[in-house]
Amino acid sequence: MTREAFTAIRRDLKPEGTLVINTFGDFDPGQDFFAASLSKTLVSVFPSVRIHKGTYGNTLFVASSNTNLVIVHPPDFDHVNSACVSYVREAFATLRETDPAHGIVLTDDFNPVEFYDAKNREAMRRSLADSMREL
Repeated sequence: MTREAFTAIRRDLKPEGTLVINTFGDFDPGQDFFAASLSKTLVSVFPSVRIHKGTYGNTLFVASSNTNLVIVHPPDFDHVNSACVSYVREAFATLRETDPAHGIVLTDDFNPVEFYDAKNREAMRRSLADSMREL
């Protein structure tokens, strides 16, 4: 998740290609280091970046060299599991933004995500483990 890695990915994408990253990201102030840094890092490489809200902290980062980033083939919601269709609709309809004062551009030489995001990752692991107990 560094500028150098995304630069290499951009070189390998077709001109109309799009990179989609499905990850967990917290957007609350003080807990948004990873989401804000990933956004800044992608913007440093790609002219077009969108962040779609997922559920349970799940977030879709969409980046492209194409400055007119649009959904070419909208999903057919009739083919989405009925238990998930509302989440998928919301993800496509809801864009998120990070606080521009937060985060840094991540590089191969400096990427402190493990340090700054440890609390969020542990909370997510705990939440996943707790949800498995309910099954």
